[in-house]
Amino acid sequence: NGGAPGCDGTTFDQIASHGQERWLEELRQELRAGEYRPQPLLRVWIPKSNGGQRPLGIPCIRDRVVEMAVLLVLGPIFEADLLRNQYGFRPGLDAKMAVRQAFWPVGDRGRSEVVDADSATTFLRFRTDR
Repeated sequence: NGGAPGCDGTTFDQIASHGQERWLEELRQELRAGEYRPQPLLRVWIPKSNGGQRPLGIPCIRDRVVEMAVLLVLGPIFEADLLRNQYGFRPGLDAKMAVRQAFWPVGDRGRSEVVDADSATTFLRFRTDR
């Protein structure tokens, strides 16, 4: 999103002029007090190559900061418990890798086999307008 502000309109320049350390401290206090509530996403539409449009939800900067902090802390904890063949929403892994892994045993044997692999829900699309 190129650093675009979310629905609250707060920009990086405004945070800098407010004082980044003070801004972060206020956010930390909100989190510790259990008062933090994420803001709604700012909905914008971006053009697709086929002429249509795709919705894009832009979170406000404070929500991006909280999301990244949670990811940095919890990501490695969950990553340690996931199996090698679990591909959804993991850094460095994608749907193409999951498909290759599912069909690797077939191609390697040099014969035709049928493999039943359900990848339809591997990479779900989440509604972000709620």
